[in-house]
Amino acid sequence: MPGGFASWQEVRQSLLLRVALGISLLVIYAAEPFGFNHALMWGVFAVIAVQVVITALGIPRRWPGLPGFNFYVNRLTIVLLLGASGGGSSPFVAVSYMSLVAALIWYNSPRDVLVLVGSHWLALFAGAALAGAAGAAPTWSYCLLHAIGLAVIAYTLSKPLSQLNRHAATDPLTKALNRRGGLEVLETWVAQRQPFALVFIDLKQFKAINDTYGHSVGDEVLVWVVEVCRSNQRSGDLVIRYGGDEFVLAVIGKPGPLVQRLERRLDAGLQTTAGHVSVRANLGVANFPKDGHHLEQLLHLADRHMYAHKGAVTA
Repeated sequence: MPGGFASWQEVRQSLLLRVALGISLLVIYAAEPFGFNHALMWGVFAVIAVQVVITALGIPRRWPGLPGFNFYVNRLTIVLLLGASGGGSSPFVAVSYMSLVAALIWYNSPRDVLVLVGSHWLALFAGAALAGAAGAAPTWSYCLLHAIGLAVIAYTLSKPLSQLNRHAATDPLTKALNRRGGLEVLETWVAQRQPFALVFIDLKQFKAINDTYGHSVGDEVLVWVVEVCRSNQRSGDLVIRYGGDEFVLAVIGKPGPLVQRLERRLDAGLQTTAGHVSVRANLGVANFPKDGHHLEQLLHLADRHMYAHKGAVTA
């Protein structure tokens, strides 16, 4: 849903956008190129200032619902801004368009697009009504024109942005999350204090498989490892291709017998176009928050446990 927690990258970028918007509006307001309702305009600055301060102080780490709060407060900002500067005829209608495009970058499923367009329509007409209540003549024909424009922009951009986000976060060979996409989700879990376990998987002697059977068979093995992980994952769990022959299975809650089941399944090997191929893997596990409170710490610990397991097997 729009306003739900996407990633810390979203929070950082939204902070920069709000600072830039606040400074730009302050410069325009100081120049007074056209009439403003001063009380409503100061309301705009107050809302932006509160959002900037809350985000900059790191409150999202204690309040995962902040992006949702910001989503709806952003619509309030648009209402106040349009009300302070003439409603549908306001030159600041462009802010509504920019806000929509920025939100579409993160939220672009069909349901999200409907919520985004609907909330912008509501903000647009509410801003015009507020301008009328403040003494300006609301231009409803302009509001209708802008509403159509917002819908067209949302429809045009939602699909390519969705595909772009998916491609940027997905490993093209295995279709698992890539390292960047997986770590963004894990950062969110840490911020939300969601207990989870990281199962680090390293394929042993994968280079020998490539040298013996060829890289096409090596690719079959990598795809198969992801399929094995997915067949053992539960709803909400993540499969991440962390590196060349390294994978991470992120499990919400405790892994239970999953690790042993996964290890047995991987050790059974697979049937490829070149015949049966034996696969061996080292697995290491780290739990949040029991084993650490930072993602880098958990990944390092799972990696250490994996190499300790490798040493024990070798010995």
